[in-house]
Amino acid sequence: MAIRGILVLLVSAFLMTACGKDDAQNKSKKSDAPMVAREAVLPASKARELLSSNTLRATRHGKDKSISIYHGKNGAAQSLDGKEKTGKWRVKEDGQYCLEWEGKPEACRFIANDGKGGFLVVDGAYKAVWIVNKFSPGKK
Repeated sequence: MAIRGILVLLVSAFLMTACGKDDAQNKSKKSDAPMVAREAVLPASKARELLSSNTLRATRHGKDKSISIYHGKNGAAQSLDGKEKTGKWRVKEDGQYCLEWEGKPEACRFIANDGKGGFLVVDGAYKAVWIVNKFSPGKK
């Protein structure tokens, strides 16, 4: 009976350690996203200038996913993993870049300089969500 109890404890300890490592590894993957200072966030006027009537092409940080979003006068069109959807876009006065897709709540991020001549789409903690590959004129 004592040996069985010891085995249960050892197996439990092993499983807890293994689960802890996976959680820690997942957290470290998220935390290795580039971060920017608040000062790197573009003002609303510059964000509007980059987005208006242009297509943003970007890659999801830490994943092999590309996105293409056209920002037209009458709305937005997105292509992600071969799927298309439409919605609305706007830039708030504080510089937040917001998208609202059909049937989904509005989600807002910031566009920021990456310090290397490029741009990032960052969350409210100024962590990169998307790495901007380029802005192209028109719908591409």
